[in-house]
Amino acid sequence: MKPQKSWMIIIWACMILLSSITVSAYKKADSPHDVLHRVGSDWNDWEWDVLYKPNIEIIEIKYSAGEALVVEMMIKGIFNRNNSNYNIWYNTSDAWYHVSYIPGDDSEPSAVAFPKNYDTWTEEEKLNWTAPETQVNIIDSSYLVAAFEWITDDHNATEFYTWAKEWDDTQENMTEFWIDYAPNDYSPYGEYDDYFGNNDTIPKDKDTPGFELIVVIAASFIAVLFLRTVPPNAKK
Repeated sequence: MKPQKSWMIIIWACMILLSSITVSAYKKADSPHDVLHRVGSDWNDWEWDVLYKPNIEIIEIKYSAGEALVVEMMIKGIFNRNNSNYNIWYNTSDAWYHVSYIPGDDSEPSAVAFPKNYDTWTEEEKLNWTAPETQVNIIDSSYLVAAFEWITDDHNATEFYTWAKEWDDTQENMTEFWIDYAPNDYSPYGEYDDYFGNNDTIPKDKDTPGFELIVVIAASFIAVLFLRTVPPNAKK
């Protein structure tokens, strides 16, 4: 059988499997007009306003927690090539999963996961631990999507949030920056709604991919895991 056909059969089989498995899913829209702009001569003298910054304006976040964890952030514009940083956090009671993308470094986005008690492990335990399989993709320059292999038994989210940030110089934060959190109440600078009203409304000016995209990505990721566990002679 041709490799391409084998891939398609495996992916479709995984999609059918996913459709029969109970999947915890979450999706939230965030207004594309709630980027906080902070400017001042020092940390004791800041001014706030809201500016239109499509390249860091998060307009939707979602996750799917089934056989694998898939998380996604969507911004209104395209990922900024200047001083900027994009992050996704998914936390459970016993682990955390993190996606980071810093386009200005000309680096690829990264995805890491660790048990929350990792810092208490011995050096030997850390050396013997195998990091989970991950897959990260940039889609249409506006979507940051990552898939994780689970590392602990608890798959339920205690926290799920994202943030995107742009700053004015390499010192990051010293004089001026722009930042967007989704959901808004995860902002460490105070809740946006307290300052500017409730902006968590579904945007009408851009079509968003449905849940099907996350299912395809999850199926593809599970297919990759499957192929890596199949003995070499079984693939012939």
